[in-house]
Amino acid sequence: MFNVVFSIDTKRDVNLEDAFDFFEKYCLLRANESKETLRYFLDKVAEASIGKRKHIRLMVSKSSHTKFYDIEKVISIESNGKKKILNSEKDKFDFYSTMDVLEEGLNGLGFCRINRSFLISLDHVSEVLVDEVILSDGSRLEVARKYYKQFHEALRNTGHKI
Repeated sequence: MFNVVFSIDTKRDVNLEDAFDFFEKYCLLRANESKETLRYFLDKVAEASIGKRKHIRLMVSKSSHTKFYDIEKVISIESNGKKKILNSEKDKFDFYSTMDVLEEGLNGLGFCRINRSFLISLDHVSEVLVDEVILSDGSRLEVARKYYKQFHEALRNTGHKI
């Protein structure tokens, strides 16, 4: 069983209702929840964060080992069979999940699927070639035809010039 949780850490005042709503859903969310429940939870978190300076962190667990990552420092998530590898600016961490769950969870947070094996942070895109992308860590990854249009739309929506 896997555990991927999105948490919010704030350095400023938070509306108590937003905080309670977030806390209530955070405590009730389980790894076996439906995609609809996960989407509802993430929508609530996004709504609560509008207009407030918040810091989104990704909590990734494997067995008894849990790590927290600032979402803006996550470069990509790679699928290697059942194991996923989170590549951040400082290190790598492997854990178990599915790409569909991760893609759904990271939707709207600046991540995009570019092929069967990779989700990337659009903030870490350094260069876009015809069918490749170069990330801030220097890695060159193929953009599959299936994800090409979605990737370019996501780039345009975040203000990247193609």
